[in-house]
Amino acid sequence: MTLHVESATALTLLDLLLGGSGMPPSSPRELTEIEWSLLEDISRVILRSLGESWQIVKSVEFVVESMGSDAGLMACSEPTRSDLQLSFEMQIAGQPGRFEIAVPSSFFAPATTAHVPQGIAKDVTSNIDITRNARLLEDAEVELEVRLEGPRLSFRDFLALQQGQVVKLDHALNAPVRAVVNGDPSLSGHILGAGRNRAFQVGEAS
Repeated sequence: MTLHVESATALTLLDLLLGGSGMPPSSPRELTEIEWSLLEDISRVILRSLGESWQIVKSVEFVVESMGSDAGLMACSEPTRSDLQLSFEMQIAGQPGRFEIAVPSSFFAPATTAHVPQGIAKDVTSNIDITRNARLLEDAEVELEVRLEGPRLSFRDFLALQQGQVVKLDHALNAPVRAVVNGDPSLSGHILGAGRNRAFQVGEAS
């Protein structure tokens, strides 16, 4: 993997670490030996955090093998290898910062099980992908709606509805209701009282 920190971002970080104000430099410049040492420490911190966050994808540990100031190093050195480039933006002392990483696409390929029949191997890989994707999306927010089955109305009757008018629903009081997650029916259950509010008791996941 290749980690590329923009020149302005690196110089701003180094200026802050050395007691400066973090103002962006007027132009790129060569780093001193002390600054190279500090930049290596910064890289280790970034890579350690990436390694910890990617444990849900694959067990990996990043170490700094070499450093340089040639932006051309971001290009893939192996013509037959496909790299995935990821960009990250940050705010440093009120200034925009940016760094990129180039990771071989094979890093994200799911592992296959040796000596397993093809059909079973596909099922295993599919389950691995589902589990991995679910873990990646654990902190994502979804919209939950609980819907009552209502009557079908003509568009004319719908336009004629007035404030205070009661629309009778074709839904028995003890009938289960459906919960919709991001527009897709996913759960069924019942409506319960919860103090002054209403609650949804999960009965079955589809």
